[in-house]
Amino acid sequence: MSQKRLEDKVAIITGGASGIGASAVHVFHEMVPKRHPQSHRHHHHQTWKLDIMYNNAGIMDHPTIGGILDAKKSDLEKMFEVNLIGAFLGAKHAARVMIPQRKGCILFTASACTSIAGLASHSYAATKYGILGLAKNLTPDLGQYGIRVNCISPYGVVTSFPGLL
Repeated sequence: MSQKRLEDKVAIITGGASGIGASAVHVFHEMVPKRHPQSHRHHHHQTWKLDIMYNNAGIMDHPTIGGILDAKKSDLEKMFEVNLIGAFLGAKHAARVMIPQRKGCILFTASACTSIAGLASHSYAATKYGILGLAKNLTPDLGQYGIRVNCISPYGVVTSFPGLL
């Protein structure tokens, strides 16, 4: 990826403290020319600029969690709140800025568990299927405004993942 593609771009990357998000922040930071921090707010119109929204923040349960009989409702609710509802709201608020601009890119981190059964707990898989469905449904809705919507679905990533239930 050339530096020109990210020059003057404004990105929000959720979950950037560790794992895939930290890597995305690092790559974006390395690709953007160094300059003094500046506000991207245009004071005379009170509008914001946003080019890329990467909804990456998420949690998962321990991989050793058993079948559906071992699942806890409270863990499921927390996982849906962070993984799916967080992504939904991130996309919603990004769209508010991107639609008037008539351009932008909204990304989500889904998972290979949406293509390969048995890779994750049922709760985690359900949230990632939800993200995949959300991305597919947003594509025609936001595409009419020039906004691209995509999912990144990694298999296994070795990381110090602090978001374990």
